[in-house]
Amino acid sequence: ISAVLLVTLIGFGGQVSGIVGSLRGQQQLVAVHSVPSFVSRLLGLGSYDSTVRGAFDVAFAGVAIVCLAHAWRNAGRWLEAYGWTTLGLLCATAWLLPWYALWALLPAALTDDRRLRAATLVFCAYLIATRLPLAYPVVG
Repeated sequence: ISAVLLVTLIGFGGQVSGIVGSLRGQQQLVAVHSVPSFVSRLLGLGSYDSTVRGAFDVAFAGVAIVCLAHAWRNAGRWLEAYGWTTLGLLCATAWLLPWYALWALLPAALTDDRRLRAATLVFCAYLIATRLPLAYPVVG
């Protein structure tokens, strides 16, 4: 980790704080069709409840830890862990755009994990459904 920090500081210098600020600002944005926003509305809590957001953040942290441990134990299966972590991140983020699905499609396509492929396809179907005008009463 310290090597990554060193390279980051050499490459970006004083601009590192700007990147952190931008990331923090992005997480304040809420896409109408993000999974946490959908769940929040489904529960009748408005467009984006802070408790729902916290629950998704905690769930993503758990997914990331489990996937990191899986990758550590099974070095040859790191791509599965990467795929599940990416899918977890996409499900937890407040700012979700359809093209983000590409991040999950690549590891799903390259691994032989059928559950990851199925989960990625379900996620992509959700993204497509949220963009269909006829689906708006159901998922909007």
